Amino acid sequence: MPAQAPRRGAIPTPRHALAAAPAFSAAALVGAPPTFIVIPQQLSMWGNDVHGDCVSAEEAFAKACNHPEIFIPESEVIAWATTHGVLEGAYLTDVLTWMQTDGFSASGSIYKDGPHSTVDWTNAGVLKSAIALGPVKIGVAADQIETAWNSTGGQSGWFATGFHADANEDHCTTLCGYGSLSWLAQQLGVQVPAGIDGTRAGYAMFTWKSIGIIDRSSLIAITHEAWLRQPTTITVANHAVDAALYSGTKCYFFHGKHYIRVTRGNTGAGTVDAGYPAPISNWGWPSGFGANGIDAALYSGSKCYFFKGNQYIRVTRGSTGAGTVDAGYPKPISNWGWPGSFGANGIDAALYSGPKCYFFKGNQYIRVTRGDTGPGIVDAGYPKPISNWGWGSFGANGIDDALYSGSKCYFFKGNQYIRVTRGSTGAGTVDAGYPAPISNWGWPDF
Repeated sequence: MPAQAPRRGAIPTPRHALAAAPAFSAAALVGAPPTFIVIPQQLSMWGNDVHGDCVSAEEAFAKACNHPEIFIPESEVIAWATTHGVLEGAYLTDVLTWMQTDGFSASGSIYKDGPHSTVDWTNAGVLKSAIALGPVKIGVAADQIETAWNSTGGQSGWFATGFHADANEDHCTTLCGYGSLSWLAQQLGVQVPAGIDGTRAGYAMFTWKSIGIIDRSSLIAITHEAWLRQPTTITVANHAVDAALYSGTKCYFFHGKHYIRVTRGNTGAGTVDAGYPAPISNWGWPSGFGANGIDAALYSGSKCYFFKGNQYIRVTRGSTGAGTVDAGYPKPISNWGWPGSFGANGIDAALYSGPKCYFFKGNQYIRVTRGDTGPGIVDAGYPKPISNWGWGSFGANGIDDALYSGSKCYFFKGNQYIRVTRGSTGAGTVDAGYPAPISNWGWPDF
């Protein structure tokens, strides 16, 4: 079988940053078991076969070591790495820091990291104690690791022994166990290769959808930094927003099958009204439209528009209440006559902005001149990339929803949002202190 060539992507942490980082306390040495290993049931490349996202992929493996096991979909890891600009390379410390405030989103929760500290991997007792507390994230030189990994065709149970010193740190892996080479081989269901002393100390190492075994001297030869997260995983409710609707003194936020109604002004979180969350089915829309969730909502004076998949409805309503769905709806979004294929199969977000409305899909948006009803006219030069708004990595590859709020507009992505001061047109200016976590709004879980 020809050798496989998976990707790498670790950038060495500057030495001054390593020196300044808090160190894992030696006080934790007491209590580490003599042998230890965590072998998750489900592994993935998490994009590292085709992208240099090893530092982010390692975070997904660390979450899989949780009890109970947490599996982060590969698509979420790639999306997270893309959003943070680290799909093709990252400093370990950058990803560790970002994961404390903006974790992976999966299964209705956000999975974050606890604070991190450096681990002295050359001290066997310190390293064992750290591994027993949680997977240890390491930066390594990967040439010899790749050769060992290829020896089994990329399957778990490879052996990494007899390595020479290599200073070229270019990859991120995880240590998830320790013990004698024989004991580790037994846990992985493999045999110690002939000529290797099974009584020697070693470690279980994850990389590239596999767990292999590396002896202590080889680990020291290729490792250049090591980090412990405490705790490895912090689970919080996912306050992501599917759709948001301005409605005068009230705002409505939709997530999954539920929504909340909030009394608020132009700024601030406001107060969730009593009796919420409530099911979207309470709105009584026809043919089950939106009962399991909507994609976007648009305030439009006396009318409101709600979008789901490739359809939409128009509703006549006041500031509160479900209102009445106008006759003839749902209708296909393609009726709006947007250019090319933009939005024909659905949109991600819609923003009322006085005489202009903005519609977002993927990494693009259009600006439309329109009144309270009708599709209006798409302004010349659209679609355009969302990156034109100048938000940095936030939302560059798409947003989840947008909310008009007078002189302020709010844009939501994952578990974060930004507040922007703007007029009817133009990008405006992102207010200081943003992005911020949606959890700051203090909503009940919904």
